[in-house]
Parts: sequence; C-alpha cells; structure tokens
Amino acid sequence: MASEFGKGEGMKISATEPCKEWLENFALQDRSAAALLLDSLQYVEESTLRTGLIRLLEIDFGEERIEQPAIVIAARTGRELAQFGSSLEEVLAEENSSVAFENVFPGAPFSVEAGSESLCGNIIREFRTRHGRSFDLLSPNSTLDDMRTKRCRSIVLVSDFAGSGDQVVKAANLLTRNATIRSWRSFGWVRIHVILLAATPLGKKVVERARSVDHVSVLFMAHNFESIGWSDVQRNEVIRICRQYASPRLRSRYALGWNESKGLFLMQHSIPNNIPCVIWQDSGRGQRDAWSALLPRRTMPESLGRLLAMKAYDARFGSQMQSRQLSEFSVQLILTLEAIHRGARTVERLAIALGQTLPDCSRLVGQLQQRQLIDIDYRLTDAGHAELAEARISSSSRYQLKGSTRSYYPQTLRGVRNI
Repeated sequence: MASEFGKGEGMKISATEPCKEWLENFALQDRSAAALLLDSLQYVEESTLRTGLIRLLEIDFGEERIEQPAIVIAARTGRELAQFGSSLEEVLAEENSSVAFENVFPGAPFSVEAGSESLCGNIIREFRTRHGRSFDLLSPNSTLDDMRTKRCRSIVLVSDFAGSGDQVVKAANLLTRNATIRSWRSFGWVRIHVILLAATPLGKKVVERARSVDHVSVLFMAHNFESIGWSDVQRNEVIRICRQYASPRLRSRYALGWNESKGLFLMQHSIPNNIPCVIWQDSGRGQRDAWSALLPRRTMPESLGRLLAMKAYDARFGSQMQSRQLSEFSVQLILTLEAIHRGARTVERLAIALGQTLPDCSRLVGQLQQRQLIDIDYRLTDAGHAELAEARISSSSRYQLKGSTRSYYPQTLRGVRNI
C-alpha cells in the first residue's frame, strides 16, 4: 500500500488553480516539465511528522536498538543552539569551534524561529510524557555530570529530514568535538543514534558514513530526481528548466537544491533547501515581469497545503480500490514480491518503490523469506515466482493487481503440497 510519500497517479497538483499561475512563469514549451516537477513533489503534514517520529522512537527503544539510559534531543547545529556565558556571535564566530556542553547546550530552549528543531523538541517532550515510565530517559536538560552519574549509554538526535545530510552530520559533530563524549565513545560506553522521519538516498548514506554517528534509523525514504522514476529525457528537461529559471542570486547554490541533491520533499512546517529553488524562490527569470511565487517566503500556503494533503490521501488509498477484496497484508506481500521482481534488491529501494516505511519493508521482507518466497539476496524463489503468477500481476501495470477476484491466500500456507 502506498503511503503519504507515494508518487500518486490520480490527482495532478499542476492542474489546480493555485498552481496554474506558477506554471505561467514558464514558456509554453517548458510547462510540461514544470508540471512534472510539481506533480512529483512529496508532502507530509505536521500530524504525520509527529506520529511518525514517535513511532520510530518507540520501535528503536522497544526493540532495544537504543541502549538505555538514553538522552533524546533535537538535532541542532551551532547556529541553532543557545549558549552559556559569551554572546552567541562570539561562540559562533567560527562555527566549527562550537562544542556541545561546553559553549553550547543541547537541551537549551529553542528560539521562536527554530522551525524543525523546535517541532522535534516538542515531539520529544510528547514521547517522554508517554513513555517516561516505560523507558529509562534522561531529561534533555541533563548535563555531562548528570549523564555520568546516571550512566547514560545513548545520545539520540532526532530530526525530521535529511536531504543532503549535512545538517544532521553537523549536529553529531557538535557532540563528538566534546572530549568527554569522544572518550566515552572510544570506550564503547556511549553511542550516538540519529532518528529521521525521512531521508533521501543521498542524505541517508551521508549520515550513515559520518564518523560521529553510530546508528541511523529512517522511517520513510524520500524521492529525488534519480529515484522518482522519470525517464532520462524527463529528468534532463526538469534539470534544464530548474537551471534556466532559477533566480540569478540563487542559481549557483540552489538551482537543483543544496549540494545539487535534487530533492522533492516538502513538509507543512518547513520547506527544505534541497529542493530546486524554482519551487520556493520569490523572484526569477520567468515569462512575466514579476515572478509568481509558489511558496512565498519559503512558507506553505494553506490552500496549497490542503491540495498536497489530498494528493497524499489519493496516493495512499486510490490505487488500492481495485484490490479491496484482498487483505491489506496480502496486498503488501504481493506488491513487495513484484517490486523485488522488478529489481528492488534492498530495503531502501523497496521503501522508495512501494512508498512504505523502512520498518514495514523489513517486516515484509522477513515474512517473504520466512515463507521461502525470496532468498537472502532478495531474489524470488520458484515458490515466489509461482505466487506472482497466481496473483496474476500485470507486468505492464506498476504494483497493481488484476485478474482473478477470488480471495488470495499464499500457497505456502495452503497446506502440504505433493512432492
């Protein structure tokens, strides 16, 4: 079943009134590429962010991936952290000199404009309220002495999204520049975990490879230009218009998003800088005298937010209407088999192909391997190929069931076969 992060084939955002004016920024021959970019955007509401991050924390703590006692804090770089003693300007004169617990304090209050960090801090507070008795959690305001006294074993950094991965790595580096924490890690007494609601393939890889990070958990994989499923021609056309219509002052850094990460992921509370700037810029070289902004001042207009939320709902439920006679889990197993058959050989690629969470994809893979429908290398067994044939999945339709309307039940659970 596709999720909020699925591409969706039903509703076209580009055809709605709030978006038509933005499309008129582009020459007629360029509007189809601009519409493709617009229709490929992924969107998550604040409510989904809250439930998603709490769910991922519950999974990692419940399955003991995070050793306790643990301190859970929002991932913030030096520019977002409050300071002790000297002025913030002095502390951040050279950002790389900032050190957690020495001249910046991870648990310090958030500024009014802290954005994602403030929201993550609020979610952490909600998680601690729900599970303070179930898990051994230190206060976010804990000092190094508190951590030492209570034998803290894990520092958990929570963030909503990693596009290029740079900001999350900076937040982890802030901790590992502390000599005490660095010493604790070298002895294996403390591990640094990163919890992300969503990440691009690039962002996830960057954070996983960071020397200051010991473990990464991601709930959703977010699309970029490479993973969305465009043809080479489509991708090249979108790249061309992103560069051509970018504001001159933004083109060198943000034409394809920060670090050319080519993101497609939006949040209700925040517009990441890794999406092309034509999506969020307030000025540009368009066909009009003045550029018509889609996301003025990098904020989400309420009308556009409602449309994107409707598109997310359509992507999640619309494509499954033809398969309502099957149980949801049976549909998920068959769609997972089909995705693997089409070349998705990792959990991350499955999450992108199916729009599922990484934990859910891991669970589905485990079920398929337990039933001997796939092997450990993510390849279909003879029994797996037989299941696809039984379900009559059309090779010309992407992850939709067609054919027989009788209830499906995996052959491996239908009793002993003749040998």
